[in-house]
Amino acid sequence: MFPASRFWDFTMGVYGRPGVSPACIALQDSLGLDVNLLLFCCWVAASGRGALSSQEMRRCRDSSEPWQAHVVGALRGVRRRLKDGVEGVPADLAADYRKRVLALEIDGEHVAQVALESVAPEVADSSRPPAQRRRDAAANLAVYLGLGGASPSPVQLDHLGTILAAAFPDADRAAVGVLLGEVFPRG
Repeated sequence: MFPASRFWDFTMGVYGRPGVSPACIALQDSLGLDVNLLLFCCWVAASGRGALSSQEMRRCRDSSEPWQAHVVGALRGVRRRLKDGVEGVPADLAADYRKRVLALEIDGEHVAQVALESVAPEVADSSRPPAQRRRDAAANLAVYLGLGGASPSPVQLDHLGTILAAAFPDADRAAVGVLLGEVFPRG
């Protein structure tokens, strides 16, 4: 059903690492961030495509936003509503239906990622050093959050660190924290 997607493959590898799912969901719920765009910021850099300009990030966000709002977000709302059951509907039926909605939501995320990959910078530099790729990812996250005027709290920075460290498992967690401190200076 879905075309091959290097971004989706990257996401499946990163999202399953310890702490990433709760970090992504916390940032989604607290700052209204799109998890796909958080991971896209990391993938673009990890794949050697470099740092995104504000204009490029805005184009990616704007291309993703309608699908996220009208399809994935709507499915997420239904799934979350079903979590505690619905009056008048047997709990087991609501739970089974919730699983089906979750599968559709994940498929919707997959569609969003294939679409995002299609607007990613095409040129990847395989010789780009790992440390530069990490800096690019941190810069991409800063650009994305900056578009929405988000200034992450220390807890939210820790969540970003969890995601960044998972995207670059060869990096020292302390070095990831330093990078984030550089792109999100505390005043």
